[in-house]
Amino acid sequence: MRVTIKHIIAFSTLILASVFSVSAQTKTYDVSNFNKITINPHIQVTFIKGDKASVVIESSTESLDKLNVEVDDETLELYLDDARVYTKSEKNNNIRKDVYNGTVVKATITYTTISALSLRGEERFDFVDNVEAKDLKLSVYGDSQVYMKEIEVENLKIATYGESYLMIESGTTNYQQIRAYGESKLNAINVDNKETKLTAYGEGTFQLNVSDKLKVTSYGEAVVTYKGNAKLSRGLSFGDATVRKL
Repeated sequence: MRVTIKHIIAFSTLILASVFSVSAQTKTYDVSNFNKITINPHIQVTFIKGDKASVVIESSTESLDKLNVEVDDETLELYLDDARVYTKSEKNNNIRKDVYNGTVVKATITYTTISALSLRGEERFDFVDNVEAKDLKLSVYGDSQVYMKEIEVENLKIATYGESYLMIESGTTNYQQIRAYGESKLNAINVDNKETKLTAYGEGTFQLNVSDKLKVTSYGEAVVTYKGNAKLSRGLSFGDATVRKL
């Protein structure tokens, strides 16, 4: 069979069309009410506050049959097959590779209330509206990048694991408890806070704004900078941690 330029162009066009059709997949999920959210690896999310809960898939490089959107016990969870909590690998020609690489799904989640967030993987998460809650628990795993425009939270508990980045642009909190493992970075320098307790394991960096009390416990070489007139107290300290008032 003679292969012509026309055959090559037609075949290439077919391949490109199939790739774009997968990438351009969109779908809206009507979900029951939830106040807790868990996002697993390879899923990038924009969070919006609204009157009705929903999940909108903006794009996906894989078939949406592989995506799971579930609500159980008021917890919304998104995960891909073989990538719940962590990404599984498969062996091909004696070489083991992860079943997914990079961002697979881009989604927009509309929530009505929020009390807990668990964000896993290496993706970006954007909170474009003011996050309001009496109590909020935020857990960030891996190399995730989390951007919050504004928060108004009475009691905020943050736990970070790995090399994550958390940026809170503005807002107010009464009490903050922060536990950080690894080389995570947290910037809350423009969030007005009364009391913070920080426990750092590793080489994380933290920027805070505390008016009343700041307690720092460190195991490693954490760097803490803060502004405000907080009374500083030091818990146990192992390593060469730095705490500096701006």
